[in-house]
Amino acid sequence: MSARTTPLRVCHVITGLETGGAERMLHKLATRLDPERFHTVVVSLRERAAMAEPLERAGAEVHAAGLSLARPSPRALARVGAMVRQARPHVVHGWMYHGNIAASLARMARFTRAPVLWNVRASIDGFATMKPATVAAVKLGARLSRHPRRIVYNSREGARQHEAIGYASGRATVIPNGFDCDAYAPQPAVGARVRAELGIPHDAIVLGQVARYDPMKNQEGLVHAAAALRAGRDVHLLMAGRGVDARNERLAALVRELGLSDRVHLVGERGDVPALMAALDVLVSPSNCLEGFPNAVGEAMASAVPCVVTDVGDAAWIVDDTGMVVPPWQPEALADALRVMVALPAERRAALGAAARERVRAHFSLETVTAAYEELYLASADACT
Repeated sequence: MSARTTPLRVCHVITGLETGGAERMLHKLATRLDPERFHTVVVSLRERAAMAEPLERAGAEVHAAGLSLARPSPRALARVGAMVRQARPHVVHGWMYHGNIAASLARMARFTRAPVLWNVRASIDGFATMKPATVAAVKLGARLSRHPRRIVYNSREGARQHEAIGYASGRATVIPNGFDCDAYAPQPAVGARVRAELGIPHDAIVLGQVARYDPMKNQEGLVHAAAALRAGRDVHLLMAGRGVDARNERLAALVRELGLSDRVHLVGERGDVPALMAALDVLVSPSNCLEGFPNAVGEAMASAVPCVVTDVGDAAWIVDDTGMVVPPWQPEALADALRVMVALPAERRAALGAAARERVRAHFSLETVTAAYEELYLASADACT
């Protein structure tokens, strides 16, 4: 590799800057890339959102194109291209389907000559559960997928599934999500404070889910599973994420209908996810489809919280023997697994949690993942000089 006298400029083109898994992973990467070797520029296709300021505090330049994904005009796409050109990148890195396409279009329209990388963050087992705009982006992505130099997937299953529907084979690089085991760690006092804030008894068993509200995340299914656990144990369900609060009429009505208003806590989007994890006894990832590498699972494991997950994306591989795995679309199996986990002695759950934390340290540390991205950026830039 050639010696560089100035930082390598990486321009990330991402669909939006909400608090989803991709956006949070980009933020973690921006905070960990060596600033003497890398300069980070972020171009959001949508308007500025919650992750813009954290990215700027991490040293990134952030630009927002204000583009409508449903009806992207040529003028708006040109605005994205101009932002990429202004970044003077050595590498352009797309994130998520629309961001990947926009990154490639910027090079195809000659706004940049820098090599383009893609980042695919989902698994895909069909189009039935997808929004029409997402289906169109996935299919267009397959047609354009020979354009990027490499396609980064955050899960092995995601790579396999995308190649099966036409994404270019031989270009896959799997880099899993990485986790900060200092930020996410056992914190009994912090967990006790969160429980007290929410009125949860200190000796209750707390199940939790951290995910934006979305049909694929299966929040309703988890509430139904929690209803099956009422007999015999003091079990509470803490649900966090964008759209998961009392203003969600559908979810709140279901909680009332099942008589769970005193047991289900809809706390919405919060900035203290490590504290929420510290309050849990078990993290649940009940998604029925489209997960690649669920961030919440890795964050819970790093916090020494055992997990119950559906076998979607790489979830089973991530958890391995430190938790429980059930098939998707089978609510009875989910309820049975939660019943088993709740019935375990506290010492056994703690042992599973300790093993989960060690697994994250060994395989999914943020240091290891950041090093993989740094190597990819340097190799991509050098190959085109």
